[in-house]
Amino acid sequence: VGIGFSVGNVCPPPTTFQSSVNVAHCTFGDLHSSRTVVLVGDSRAEMWTDVFIQIATAAHVKLVVLAKTSCPAALGTYRLSNVQNVPTNSPWPACTAWHKFVLSTIKKLAPQLVVNCSSDNLYLMSANGFADPSQVKSAFSAFLRALPAGVNRVVIGGFPNPGDIMSPTLCLTKNLSLVEKCDYKPASYQLAYNAAVQQIAKQDDAAFINEAPWLCAAECPAVIAGIPPYTIDAFHMQSSYATYLTGVMWAALRPYLG
Repeated sequence: VGIGFSVGNVCPPPTTFQSSVNVAHCTFGDLHSSRTVVLVGDSRAEMWTDVFIQIATAAHVKLVVLAKTSCPAALGTYRLSNVQNVPTNSPWPACTAWHKFVLSTIKKLAPQLVVNCSSDNLYLMSANGFADPSQVKSAFSAFLRALPAGVNRVVIGGFPNPGDIMSPTLCLTKNLSLVEKCDYKPASYQLAYNAAVQQIAKQDDAAFINEAPWLCAAECPAVIAGIPPYTIDAFHMQSSYATYLTGVMWAALRPYLG
């Protein structure tokens, strides 16, 4: 069972303090194209990077990937995580610096399309734990409104989360003969975050690509098309399932590729 996703092509490398990068090292697809797409976000953007490279190559567009682990594109002051990846009470200046770098880089690139794929579970300094849905709206809206006028904007969201129950992939290791025992329904707080991001995308005239139907119906299966779709932490899609979805992602992006 694959439980990871590829981060080999992602810029910057997933370090805690890096706040800039040579964009030439993060450029893929058709390097000679006059059309540029920027994929920006955190590890959720990393999760889709290999798929976006395939799409960009086939669609003859240049792809620039600007993704920093644990630093969502939504603007705000985030908490610095410790070595166990647990948020502390200290601000994370490298994430703030990364936001500035990303926005200035997008302005220089003048892309046709910016795609934001980020977690909506935001550890902001202004929040006690996760930000509430109204704070999530404000942070995502601040990013969308900071983009250059005229650029097409897409938000990928709706990723489900099982909350405090066992990870579906971990559950499968204990229930190989009864995989349906590992199906789940998304946590209520996650549904509220997903709805908040979808609402703000509509409000700020950005297209919204909803990942939820690619993972869930009435419930979210632990196995789809013979593939366990989640990494062991259930917070990401594993690489083989993301690859399986290449066609539907391309179809969703096609109207905005120019």
